[in-house]
Amino acid sequence: LDPNSSVLSNLFPHPFAIPTAYGMIKFASMEAFFRCLCLDNNTIDAIYDLANLSGMDAYRVRHALIDWRDTQQVFWNGSFIERESEEYKELLKNAYDTMFECNPLFRMALKKTKGKILMHTMGETNPKNTLLTPNEYMEMLNRERDRL
Repeated sequence: LDPNSSVLSNLFPHPFAIPTAYGMIKFASMEAFFRCLCLDNNTIDAIYDLANLSGMDAYRVRHALIDWRDTQQVFWNGSFIERESEEYKELLKNAYDTMFECNPLFRMALKKTKGKILMHTMGETNPKNTLLTPNEYMEMLNRERDRL
């Protein structure tokens, strides 16, 4: 296990801010961003509460949120987005790009993986059951590493 792998995790506290329909929202981690996608008709207070979470705190709260799998839609900026749409893929790219730009530790960990194959063998592989498959996660990390 590479020691850089925990720094590349969505659970790691890499803060980043994204402009939203509610104003600029600062997320404590990528996991917090994913949890906010599971709020429908959300209030700004609920978004801020979730956005401030990182690590396992952000991961564990998933059981208290709506099950987006029922509709295959997430909620972002006041609208529903199909999980397997191009709009969703662009949203992910924007979030990862922003996190990349805001976190030198994330970039440094990615840089240390140059010339290595990134793998993630845990997690659900069917996009109908997860907000980010291992393949999508590796695609995002490789995409960001290519920016270095």
